[in-house]
Amino acid sequence: MDHVESDAFTHPYAPVRKMREGSWVKRFWHGMETRKINREILERSQAGGYDLILCIEGGCMLPETVERISQKTKIALWCLDSLRLLNLDLGVLKAFTRVFFFEPTDLKIFPEGSYVPIGFDHMTYRRLNPKQVNHDLIWIGSPRKDRLPKLDRIARFAKETGRSFSIY
Repeated sequence: MDHVESDAFTHPYAPVRKMREGSWVKRFWHGMETRKINREILERSQAGGYDLILCIEGGCMLPETVERISQKTKIALWCLDSLRLLNLDLGVLKAFTRVFFFEPTDLKIFPEGSYVPIGFDHMTYRRLNPKQVNHDLIWIGSPRKDRLPKLDRIARFAKETGRSFSIY
């Protein structure tokens, strides 16, 4: 296998949609942060000579940044959640060379995307012995702000009825 060089860039959370929500102060601040992130991504992409740039989530990407990057190199988007749940400006999707997601229903939102089912590598993922863990109730997912009241009600129900409840 050929050696592949890569570079990584992470940034503070500043999704494009926050440039359009809230008070003018918040919109201004998020606009400044988002533009700063996009300038840095653009500078790094133009200086790097990359074969591919992979954006995970992509909520901070401005359409004009993606279009400028795609003029020099391929740029792909890897969505870690449904397009319905991402802080993503859906108008930016067409600017990416490829868009990957693992929710088959996202094909209705963006038919040009690629549905890639989630899988796992048996060498990386080690399944627990069923006798090691026993749950009556379990939640697997992000504890986003809108879900917390529901999770709290489930936790109270579990406690009142003597059931175990775990969140992963």
